Amino acid sequence: MSDARPSPLLGGRSNRVWRLGGIVVKLYGDSHANPLFANDAAREYAALQALNGTALVPELLTSGQFEGHDWLAYRHSPGVTWSSGSAEVAALLGRLHAQPVIPGLLKQVCPAVRRSKTRPSPFWPIAAMPVI
Repeated sequence: MSDARPSPLLGGRSNRVWRLGGIVVKLYGDSHANPLFANDAAREYAALQALNGTALVPELLTSGQFEGHDWLAYRHSPGVTWSSGSAEVAALLGRLHAQPVIPGLLKQVCPAVRRSKTRPSPFWPIAAMPVI
């Protein structure tokens, strides 16, 4: 039996995230009310599946529920917090926006966007997701 303990990861406002070796587990909180970023495990699962193999997202491992809360487990992607180099970020966002639309991803849209005369990119909700 391993003595390894999960380490909490920082940065989330609505959810709790831990790392244990090469695995990250995200436990979703109760907050589903944010109109700009839907805290929805099913939609994030669908996005991770659809973007698998693009090197834009970590590899999804599994999902489930714990005490009535959804959770996802995926491989840890090493990296650093972004602080400069907007050209790199622009290139990554360009690759993201070039992907096919993920069915059902836009089912919940911010009311302001719904009223807008221009259609946002199909991936604008993902842009708010933390880079892990």
